[in-house]
Order: sequence, then C-alpha cells, then structure tokens
Amino acid sequence: MRIFSAQGGMLWLLRDGIINPTLSKSEYSKSMQITQNNNTSAYSILSYATGKIRLAMPPHGILPDGASLLSEPDEMNKPTVFDWFKSVIITPTNINTDWKPQHHDEMTINDFAYILEQAPEIVLLGTGKQLVFPPHDILALFSKQNIGLEVMDTPAACRTYNFLMNDSRDVAAAILMIQDS
Repeated sequence: MRIFSAQGGMLWLLRDGIINPTLSKSEYSKSMQITQNNNTSAYSILSYATGKIRLAMPPHGILPDGASLLSEPDEMNKPTVFDWFKSVIITPTNINTDWKPQHHDEMTINDFAYILEQAPEIVLLGTGKQLVFPPHDILALFSKQNIGLEVMDTPAACRTYNFLMNDSRDVAAAILMIQDS
C-alpha cells in the first residue's frame, strides 16, 4: 500500500491496484498502518489510532454490533474491514467485544476468564498509550495457567499480534484503546 494522492482533505491509497479514500490527512497522521494482512482467514489488526482500531474479519466471521463497517468481502476474497472503538479481545478465530475494562485501572482477574478459556500460547495485553502492568494477581494467574502474558502499550500489542498470528502462533490480544491525554 502506498499513498497515491491527497485531494479534498482525504488521502487516496493505492491498495492491491484499487484506489480508495480512507482517512483524512489529520486522522492519517495520528494513526499507524500495520503490515499488510497476509492471512485472510483470521482476524487481524490493520491499524490503530486514538480511540479506535481497524480490523479485518475473515470470510466466516461475524461483524460485531456497533462496528463501523468500511468494506465488505468481494470476489477477490478480500476481508471485511471495520473500525472498533472499545476494548476488545482478538484471536485469529474470533473476537470478543464484551471485554469490560476500558482503562488499565479497571482490570480485574475476572476480566480474563474468556482468554483463559481459550488457553492460547501467549496473550498480548495492550494497556493503552503507555505500558502499565496489571495487578499482581492477574500476572500470577497467567503464570499458574502456563500461558505467557506479554504486557505492552497498545501500538506494540497490535503490531506483535499480527506478527505472531501470521506466524501461525496461538495468540490472543487484549486491547485497551489509546486515549487522549
């Protein structure tokens, strides 16, 4: 993907030979595009910005209520793309949009039951704009279950999730949105 031109306050991108408008110039400068999605059969994170992440949904996926639909699949097997505006848990095979904590101060041990049921090899915890470690009882729970918990800021968690997912690792990402300071 590369920037094709900027007209009328919108950036036009050339993606897979198709020119389409995506973000305003100011929105683009505040967001981060992540590497191209090479795995169209899994949920992947396309970009992140303050207050939202852009996700690609596999053909068998279900669009969550409240998602802002940007594109639907086509005959070229392109994934459905949507924006999400609240905390979320993502695995290659599903998405949990009911994750309660919206800020790192709100995390409790009960908030991680869904992830523990999935029993992934590794969990990436994106804590927002800055890395903030969760309470000790949460760290101890993951250690006791022999599930790796990597705590990082949300941008790093988004990038790392795609890398591990494209490497066919059993990964989950628990993402808190980046908030304005």
